[in-house]
Amino acid sequence: MDWKIIILFLITFNSYSQKMEDKELITFLYHNAEKIDIENGDFDNILSEWDFRNLYLSKMIKITFGDNDTTARKLKILEKIKDSFYKHALNEVKNEYRTYNNISGPYFVYLVEKKDKEVKGILEKIITDTTMRHDNREELKSFLKKYNTYYYINGKERDIEIKKEANSSSYTISKIRNGEEVRVVEDEDDWLLIITTDGIKGYIHKNNIKIEIIQ
Repeated sequence: MDWKIIILFLITFNSYSQKMEDKELITFLYHNAEKIDIENGDFDNILSEWDFRNLYLSKMIKITFGDNDTTARKLKILEKIKDSFYKHALNEVKNEYRTYNNISGPYFVYLVEKKDKEVKGILEKIITDTTMRHDNREELKSFLKKYNTYYYINGKERDIEIKKEANSSSYTISKIRNGEEVRVVEDEDDWLLIITTDGIKGYIHKNNIKIEIIQ
């Protein structure tokens, strides 16, 4: 299997990702729900992680801090923050395009990962605009490919183990059924760091992943 198509995207995305253990992450979100400022770039990594994994993280917050009125209030705040962060990121990318006729940076990467349609449209305009010189045109093409690239579990067993670390002897976090779609966020030798549709994050061996590119 050729992984060169996705290496550039994964390196770029990972450079904007902050590795934080789930326990630290849910503790931070719970205690700082009222303090998070979406315009403060210090929170960008945490908010993007919350966006992509909120189903799982919400469940873990309830388990850790109790399924009570206080937790419900904090989760409601975090849900509003998630929506506001997305709108803020989109506005920043659109403003950059209007100003510089180009797009880059962590907000752009986050929105590509979400497969945002407006950002896809901007990408297509930049790539096909022959009147402007773009030194990063080839890089932008690799981001555009992300919109047509899908990753599915495709192992020999019905249920595939998701590992905490990138090795076969690591603790099994969970299992995932064959055929389920996942999001790939990091490439580490023979392993991929994935996030399931339920927000579970862990490592899967590359042999258990199938790539589909829709032209």
